[in-house]
Amino acid sequence: MPDWKPTLLTIACIALLSACKAKEYTLDRQDLFTLQLGVLEDEIDFFDRNQQRLIHQNGFVLHDGFFYIHNSNLGKILKFSNNGDILALLYTPRLNIPLQKLLGDRVWEHNFNQLEQIEVSHHSHIYAVDHTFIQESGGFNNIIPKRIIKVFNERGEYLYFLGKTGVAGDPFTFIDTLLPNKNGVAVITREDDEWHIYQFSNTGELLLESDTINPTLLHPETEEIIYITDIKLSENGEIAYINATYAQSHKNEAVIYILNLLDNQIMGKVTLPALIGEYPYTILGSDYLQRVYFYAFNFKENSYHIMIYKPSHESSALQREEEITLRLPHDGILPLMSQLYLAKNGMIASMSIHERHVTFSWWRTDQIGSIAKVSINE
Repeated sequence: MPDWKPTLLTIACIALLSACKAKEYTLDRQDLFTLQLGVLEDEIDFFDRNQQRLIHQNGFVLHDGFFYIHNSNLGKILKFSNNGDILALLYTPRLNIPLQKLLGDRVWEHNFNQLEQIEVSHHSHIYAVDHTFIQESGGFNNIIPKRIIKVFNERGEYLYFLGKTGVAGDPFTFIDTLLPNKNGVAVITREDDEWHIYQFSNTGELLLESDTINPTLLHPETEEIIYITDIKLSENGEIAYINATYAQSHKNEAVIYILNLLDNQIMGKVTLPALIGEYPYTILGSDYLQRVYFYAFNFKENSYHIMIYKPSHESSALQREEEITLRLPHDGILPLMSQLYLAKNGMIASMSIHERHVTFSWWRTDQIGSIAKVSINE
């Protein structure tokens, strides 16, 4: 009589591996609209004309299918449909030429000192990081720039500004990231190798201020040099995902530490080997379902590779759920710079800056696999 045990065991192992294997998808980029580089009200200016270089304090946000673009040079925030129609403008008059009156009453004035970044909340409030200048006594530099977060409603009306302690609080020294969540907005700050996280309600009340996050917190017993390169949060704001690298490592791997902000305890870590052994991953963000997205750019294939991890309900570990290859056009035209943005419904969009224009695009990641569930639940 034949022995079926090895065969049954093999089948069981194959079934288990199939169940655990991440689903893989490939998507082509969809180019939506192009904006000319210039100073007109429906144009953007990303260059320092004196030094002929790109200014990096520009970017965009994708929210509810609309593109919000901030332009530091001209001190303005523009809202566009995904067809490229300009819908609203918030701008600094002294930095712009007289308007062409394209928008009628959908234009609001506000004096920005130096606009650095923006985000849009779940309630369509705009959070804008701007400079404020503080007079300090002594030293060679008596006036130093610090940052506040100006808050505008969906109609472009200024409401208040946020500082460290909430509405009208003391300014921040440097703001690395703004992260809206269901409770309000999180602010991640950085000074040298020390990071802090502040959580604010939708009305500006300070809900949480983290302890100092530094390399010693991640691995107090190691003598290796660790650098924190980025921090992102879960959608509920309770978990911080800390992207770290080891100075002595030559593997280009990323180590993601998982920090519970409620008790300031490291819950675990995930090591991500470099894509095809060469290109390191970094954190893109999280979606409504608390899943975490990591990305790397494959220069050989001219594509982004996305890995999506979901939190385990039984432990603090992250489990890889899906992988997506985001292909770029093979037209031989390389942008000067590109940015990716992850919307909370799982949509991934990009801004590609060229010498004379900027192209805005997306990949319909909301229509595949479990990401489609996020769009339905949004």
